[in-house]
Parts: sequence; structure tokens; C-alpha cells
Amino acid sequence: MSISNINPLVSCVVSSYNHDKYIFKCIKSIIDQDYENIELIIIDDGSNDNSVLEINKTLEECKNRFVRFKFVKQSNHGLTHNLNYALDWSKGEYFCSIGSDDMMLKNKTSTLVNKILNSKNIAGVFGGCNLIDKNEFIIKNISPLNFLYN
Repeated sequence: MSISNINPLVSCVVSSYNHDKYIFKCIKSIIDQDYENIELIIIDDGSNDNSVLEINKTLEECKNRFVRFKFVKQSNHGLTHNLNYALDWSKGEYFCSIGSDDMMLKNKTSTLVNKILNSKNIAGVFGGCNLIDKNEFIIKNISPLNFLYN
């Protein structure tokens, strides 16, 4: 069994627009994943706040952490365009998109990859989420089943 079958490459995309208060923590949460085989593309979609300055604070760490890394700064094209661009760029077996105002739990990627590798006939996996306040206190936990069926 090859290493790619044991730890398949996961492509992760962050499309950012005017989230300067959140983007740094979003990127750090991807850097801090306990799963190693990740490529990351960050697309700033024409932000007119300090988002690019916050992204720039993470560039060196991203270059050292990820198998492949790309940062794109462009005029505003919208989320659909950005996701299609990221899909074309990506080489991973699995694809993950995260909002630039969201954060990942440290074991999110490893948990979902393990779920895929240890199950049959899976088309996709979805994690739950914790809604947090400005101090990062959990307000509400939403499991994937509640999200899909409520």
C-alpha cells in the first residue's frame, strides 16, 4: 500500500472577502491540523479591509507546513469562481472548503479522512460545527445529522 493510500492528499481552500478579524485564526487552524498531507490555497477575493495583511502574517508558516501552497490576491470574482479555480489547482484526492471566518478543530481533517478510509460507499463526509461567540465560547453544537435533517 502506497503512502498516498494511507494518507491521501487533502486539498483545502479558503476564499476570503473582508474577514480581517477572522482570517488569521482560520489559517492557523488549518496549519495546526494533526493531519500532515494537506495542500492549501488561499484566495483573497478583492478585500478592501486588512485581510491581505493578516494573510501575509501566515505566508512563511504556510510555505513550510503544506505539501503545496498558493496565495492568490485578485479583484472580486465571487465564491463560485474561487471554488472552481481552487478545484482546477488542487491535486488532492479529497477537497475541503472553509469559510474565512471559520476555524477547524485540530483533528477535523484526520477524523474525516479516517471515516472515509474505514467506510464503504461514501460520497462525502460532513463534520458538525460549534457556533462560538466573539470570545470563542461555544454557544451551540450542531451535529451533522441535526444539520442535515432539521
